[in-house]
Amino acid sequence: MSHKISHWILLPLTLILSACGPQQAASPIATMTPLPPTAPPTATPAPTETPMPAPTETPTPAPTATFTPMPPAEARRPAENGLDMTAQRLSQPPTLDGDLNDWPDFPCRSIDQDKQIGYGDLSAWGGPSDLSGSFCWGWDDEALYLAVDVKDERVQAHAKGNFWENDYVELWLDTNLAKDFYEAQNNGDDFQFGFMPGNFSDVPARATVFVPGVSTSKMRQLLVQFQRTAEGYRGEIKIPWATFGDNLDRSGNRLGASLCFSDNDADQPAQEMMICTAPAAISQWGNPTLWNNLELGK
Repeated sequence: MSHKISHWILLPLTLILSACGPQQAASPIATMTPLPPTAPPTATPAPTETPMPAPTETPTPAPTATFTPMPPAEARRPAENGLDMTAQRLSQPPTLDGDLNDWPDFPCRSIDQDKQIGYGDLSAWGGPSDLSGSFCWGWDDEALYLAVDVKDERVQAHAKGNFWENDYVELWLDTNLAKDFYEAQNNGDDFQFGFMPGNFSDVPARATVFVPGVSTSKMRQLLVQFQRTAEGYRGEIKIPWATFGDNLDRSGNRLGASLCFSDNDADQPAQEMMICTAPAAISQWGNPTLWNNLELGK
């Protein structure tokens, strides 16, 4: 009997223990998900030094050559420009009448060669009888003097037209040769004159200054006298030093100069041909570097 009691006592105890046990499923075993492999750290390269360029010496540029005008005693135009000329120191001024008897050394120089034709159709030049000339220079304390004898088979002067469209004598003077010796453009000390013989009838002889401008009173002091000759015309010209004002510098006893005889054989105003002491200067109007030397003799 005691055996049965034990069986019934154990059975409820088992049921009681089962009812008191946990009701949720057992927790799963935690697993470690491995981290992705980490790349080994990249070594930071050591900073490198950029070598500085070696210092270089910048050469000092050579100074640009500049022309300094030569002193008056040395300032002279090259011989290739044309004729050198000399003005004689006169003990007394010539009588301005167109007669050249008071010029004992006349002719001093001549321009009568084809290479001295500076303007016009050379093939149309009929030789020295068509256009050529001789001249002498003189000077004193008052003025510069010029005597000319021009050969021209047909002396023309027109009442209308420009001065330079007639037969005439053209003269350029650089009155301060050293001051702007290398300047290739005329300025206030460069004078262009025109001296026209006229036609010895109804068109009178005239004198003018083309450039630079001068006063009427100074213009009137220019004196000219011409005579007709069997071969052309001759004449005497007086240019007072006062014409040049403060531009004049005679300290070096030398001026720049270009002398031309201009011809027109047409029946209407025109400039057909010029023969010159400085022929290359005609194609470069007003370029004093192409003119000649005019010495003021003692």
